[in-house]
Amino acid sequence: MKDLYSVINPYNGETLQQYSLTSSDELKKKITQLQLNSRCPLSIVKRARILRKLAAIIEKNCQPLAQQITQEMGKTIQESLVEVQRAIITLECNASELESFSSELKSNNHYQEQSPHRWALIDRAPYGIALAITPYNFPINLALHKIAPSFAMGNSTLLKPHPQCYQSSSLLLSYCYQAGMRECDIQLCMPDHTTLGQLISSDQLHIISFTGGRKTAEKISLNAGLKKQIYELGGNDALIVFADSDLEQAASTAVQNRFAVAGQRCNAAKRIFIEQSCYQQFKEKLIALTEKIKMGDPLDHQTQMGPLVSAEHCQQAYQQLTELIQSKASVLTGGEKNQNFISPTLIENISPDHPIILEEIFGPIAPLFSFNSEDELISMVNLSSLTLQCGVFTNDLNRVKRLFQKIDCATLNINEGPSYRCDHLPFGGVKGSGLGREGAPYSFLEYSQTKTLVF
Repeated sequence: MKDLYSVINPYNGETLQQYSLTSSDELKKKITQLQLNSRCPLSIVKRARILRKLAAIIEKNCQPLAQQITQEMGKTIQESLVEVQRAIITLECNASELESFSSELKSNNHYQEQSPHRWALIDRAPYGIALAITPYNFPINLALHKIAPSFAMGNSTLLKPHPQCYQSSSLLLSYCYQAGMRECDIQLCMPDHTTLGQLISSDQLHIISFTGGRKTAEKISLNAGLKKQIYELGGNDALIVFADSDLEQAASTAVQNRFAVAGQRCNAAKRIFIEQSCYQQFKEKLIALTEKIKMGDPLDHQTQMGPLVSAEHCQQAYQQLTELIQSKASVLTGGEKNQNFISPTLIENISPDHPIILEEIFGPIAPLFSFNSEDELISMVNLSSLTLQCGVFTNDLNRVKRLFQKIDCATLNINEGPSYRCDHLPFGGVKGSGLGREGAPYSFLEYSQTKTLVF
């Protein structure tokens, strides 16, 4: 008998669905189908049209898709609707960039004195089959950040979503087929850990694109061999507030950046650094805004924060908070757990090098730190190895230039939080937060290989 996975609604505990995991034999059949892609490739024009049609189909089905996301993983319906709209933008920018994507022609005249009349055509070619492993927090948009560039560059894609989001991923796959993608272009799978490990090590797979935790990425890397690998991993992103900034705007952004999706975002504001001269004033603003957040049924349009994705995950985040409190951290507001909810929590009086602070707290818990100088700030921010993005509130342009040079992050957002992301810009991490970049056209280079013709 096949193993069954039960999808539990994190808000009310109801079983939404039970489904069978993908067996090894079923996975082999899917791989065989995907291998047919190389025999009948689609033109660039056709691929771009399919991506645009997929965007239109998703826009038409925006409401049911958003409701499915909310029921599966617990974020508010408003947040799910925003995700679906972002997914549409992701598809549109991939289509637009694909339409203007072209080969490069170079002359050898500059360097080849003995053969000055030769030319080189530099082109991009698909790898083959890409395995896309996606998380639960943005099950549609993050999947399309892998599917769209993979398809655009002529690969076939095997989508392995988080098990909690199997139904929304199945909906997405049905939309892909409606838009014109074929069974040799994309397949969905949900194998157990053993079968997935066998797939990762298989020579039939050519690209692995993974979004998730660093420990899992390290296991994948050890097992994958010499394959192209793209990793978008955890973030312990900083939001920095200087006294010369608009404190009202900074406080509103900090609260939204930390507590949206119940804090379950890789680029959430997980550490908040405040200049000492405005620390007390800014802290009071944060407390007032945090205490206004309305928790409840995520399908209610008035709800501002839903539950965490599961009882296990909620307990893990609450355990981290408990350990911080035992380390003499002070709770300014929040700190309560009720079923799969943790109330939005602000804490202070913690060392910035505390092991938990250097990790990623994937829940609605925000530690506050004060600083007196830029050098002190930079040393604290750079302690963590998980740095995707950083947000800085200041009106000093020279300071911005200095911080951009010295802070270890891939993107520095000015007078914005670290969560700010445009889906057409390069997105990825430095140090332990990832390898490679998402966002077309930058992702096109990740999902294709260079081929050169000299003539």
